[in-house]
Amino acid sequence: MKMKHLWKRGLSAVLAVAMMASFAACSKGGDSSAASGTASQQEPVTLNVWHEWVAANDPQTAAFASAVEQYEKDHPNVKISLHGLEDSSYKTKIATEFAGSAKNVDVFVYWAPGRIQKLLKADKLLPIDEYVSDSVKAEIKKGTTQCFEYDGKLYGLPMNSFMMLLYCNNEVFEKAGAKIPTNYNELLEASEKISKLDGVTPLALGAKEGWLAGSLYEALAMNEVGAKKVNDVLLGMEPFDDNGFRTAAEKMVELSKKGVLGKNPLEDDSSAADAKFFNGKAAMRYNGSWFCGTIENDPSGIKDHVTVVKFPVTSTSSDPTDYSGGSNSSFFVNKGTKNPKEAADFAVYITRAMGTQAMELGSGYSTWNTYEVVSKLTKTFKSTLDLYNASTNGVLTWDTILEDNPASIHLEQAQSLLLPNADVDAFIKAHKENIGKQ
Repeated sequence: MKMKHLWKRGLSAVLAVAMMASFAACSKGGDSSAASGTASQQEPVTLNVWHEWVAANDPQTAAFASAVEQYEKDHPNVKISLHGLEDSSYKTKIATEFAGSAKNVDVFVYWAPGRIQKLLKADKLLPIDEYVSDSVKAEIKKGTTQCFEYDGKLYGLPMNSFMMLLYCNNEVFEKAGAKIPTNYNELLEASEKISKLDGVTPLALGAKEGWLAGSLYEALAMNEVGAKKVNDVLLGMEPFDDNGFRTAAEKMVELSKKGVLGKNPLEDDSSAADAKFFNGKAAMRYNGSWFCGTIENDPSGIKDHVTVVKFPVTSTSSDPTDYSGGSNSSFFVNKGTKNPKEAADFAVYITRAMGTQAMELGSGYSTWNTYEVVSKLTKTFKSTLDLYNASTNGVLTWDTILEDNPASIHLEQAQSLLLPNADVDAFIKAHKENIGKQ
């Protein structure tokens, strides 16, 4: 998932206009609850809404702002006060707020099941069952609400489904005389050729942000261990003892030492890695499906020469239907909000509004039945549909499945594999002690 107020480029402006009309339909025809009385009779309400869509060139940024604007027009008694931060800072801020009273949080975007576990145990989330109308429920694809249901209660709705993907700049590959990799050895071979180009990084990761370091290890581990086993371990049903986890760690160290991830993989954050890819200074970028929208709106014209593939398999036993991704993001409501009805109504509205436009935005695969017009999809995103449709066994990013402490340990340890003195034994030990069946 990653958003601000204005699109300044042609395609973005056209989409923004279309989205306003679509969001208007969402607000008027799909409100989760009907407010009693007229707008003039209602007391004014301010909702503090927290999100992480702050990147100016992310199509979700403008879509989110447009949806909020439409909601305020249709609910003149409600003022939405927005608070946005980028990924790492956002996660830290929300955790800090809920460690206290969270009095400045009414609605916030977050991830299930791991990230909300602590909040559920502390009874800090509001169930939204009574605020979700039957008409809205009918629009949700079956099986996509499981991550948001606990003890028979519903706490959120699926926004969309995502995949982690490898984006390849065809022009850089051609210049290096390399081919798009389909397996681990081909990844190493292509990277060796690309490394000979002056100032070009084979694969830009942005590992200064822990979740991106984690996502690379997770792709390697899934290919070595299999999606089912990884999920069983993350859910505490199996121990972290498969030798494939060690093999994945060793391969991540190898990628770093061979320069596949650049001279200093921990130096760049996500924005810096994006810039390298857009400027032709990186041949590959590993990121989520939401990156398709960013590519489409970048002025460099890179969208015309990008090939998107799943991360190259690393084992001959890898299941081609396994994938890194799934449905886990939603807007949740702080149980301590002073305005539970309005907060829940907005949470349902904004989740639905963003979810029904996910495919057109190039941010994710729809979990809603209200948008399936493939002809409107961006070129880059459309190219990933076959990959998604052929994938069945997903593993969410580990930090969204694990609770806060083991999630932090996992991401820190993943980053440690990219250091010159990487210690695979220490990595495995930390994971055995904190992740999986003890």
